[in-house]
Amino acid sequence: MPSQAEAASPKDHIYPSNLSAALFEKGDYQNCFDAICRSWRLLSAEDNPALAVRLSVRLAKTVCQGHRRDAIPSDKIRRNVEIVNSAELVALQSDASDVKRMWQECRLILNEPVESASEARRRFCDLSTFRKSV
Repeated sequence: MPSQAEAASPKDHIYPSNLSAALFEKGDYQNCFDAICRSWRLLSAEDNPALAVRLSVRLAKTVCQGHRRDAIPSDKIRRNVEIVNSAELVALQSDASDVKRMWQECRLILNEPVESASEARRRFCDLSTFRKSV
């Protein structure tokens, strides 16, 4: 889902980065993940370390939200594991403790088993507050 600006300038990392920010705010985590990956492939972290940290944090948040909502397939994350690991490394080299903490949370969430939506709904409906009284 590349934007028109990204299509016009396919070697510029700014356009997919900006698109990823808009998609994240919209809650479109799968397309946000794709846009971050496209931007990361074009980005040189040494040339733009501030953007690299921002993208790293956005990637961690996107993966957390998308994984919990089952919006980003696990195989998509595995196919882009080099980008995920590279973004995490940028975060770990950052001086900001909140950036490192975000990635710690992301790793915890990635290690959780993914539950299907129907299984989650069944467990939710089994809660006693949703049972009719006799």
